[in-house]
Amino acid sequence: MKRSRVKVLITSVIDREVISDLCKLSDDAQKAIRKTLKEHSFLRHSPKVAFHELTKKGALADLTDAVRKQWDDWKNTNSVEMLSAEGVDAEVILKSYFDEKPPFGTGGKKLEFPDAFSLEAAKKWCIDHDEQIIVVSRDMDLAKFCQANSDRFEYVKTLAEALERFSDEAIVALLHSGFKAMSGDFIKYIGDQFEKRVFNAYEYDGEVSDVSVQSVELGDLHIVEAEAGSGTAEIEVTVTYKADVDYDDPDSGIWDSEDKEMIMVERASIELVEDVTETVFVEFNYDENNPEIVVLDRVTFSGGEINIDLSHVLRCPQQDQDVLEDSYLLRVEVSELHTGPHPILGMALHAASERGWSLRAGQWPGATQLDSHNGADDR
Repeated sequence: MKRSRVKVLITSVIDREVISDLCKLSDDAQKAIRKTLKEHSFLRHSPKVAFHELTKKGALADLTDAVRKQWDDWKNTNSVEMLSAEGVDAEVILKSYFDEKPPFGTGGKKLEFPDAFSLEAAKKWCIDHDEQIIVVSRDMDLAKFCQANSDRFEYVKTLAEALERFSDEAIVALLHSGFKAMSGDFIKYIGDQFEKRVFNAYEYDGEVSDVSVQSVELGDLHIVEAEAGSGTAEIEVTVTYKADVDYDDPDSGIWDSEDKEMIMVERASIELVEDVTETVFVEFNYDENNPEIVVLDRVTFSGGEINIDLSHVLRCPQQDQDVLEDSYLLRVEVSELHTGPHPILGMALHAASERGWSLRAGQWPGATQLDSHNGADDR
């Protein structure tokens, strides 16, 4: 940024919001790692895990200072100019709020007040300096505000789209033509690289195999930088892929009330078709004499590893310990049921109705599926 004609502006409101979010993320991460280690204290036996150090309160307190320093370093590296909200007309903001005008939108969302102060501070800077600025955000209320003040603001969704404004227009146009001409190879390359990623399915001890890409849908490509025959670009893609997943069947097994765990759990498998939408960073080379000739070098996916969530495709059993124990006891009693009314089952149905539970017995051979009960009976 220092070498270009771009000036990065951030309002003091945004700066405080970023710092607040960083502190919260740091605090949440510290609590999560302490909780995880304490719940799995057996890890203390591993020489690779600094168990006692990490479980101490404040053990990772310097994490907050580290991320705040990274934020400060980024601002210094890019010569960020801080815009103060001092002098912003609060009456203008309050009028927009009650009139439900952007950035508040329909219903006058109170959470938009920080954005309103930021935008008014930026607008005041534009007027004072007789300049225009590019606002980068995916917030549609901000987009509407920029449209209503188009003499001062230009709205874009991504930083890549903004940076493309400052590359050589002629080269950018030719590079776009080059990427368009090789779209088939580009899609295949992204698909091939996608299949090489790490896939996880943590729920139910899942294992993922045989991943195959079914389709790749390309979004808008933006040339972030192009100089001396090499460049970088960003593009949003939607990848549809198929994968086989082996997992512990939650509808099998028996709850061991003594050891507090499921035993005799069977393995099952399922074929899933999933969609992933994310940003892809593209590194490429091009012929300086003919920029339409583009050669792909590498693509990097913004999402890292793919974590498949099995909970939305598998029926998840009730994880409450008491309910699991009650289900186990109920199964013992019902297994003795042959014909005619059964008092234990009637009591169970009544208890389930009172609590809004749904009894499920389909995993036992010959059992009846009991899905809903609107009252107690002796079926």
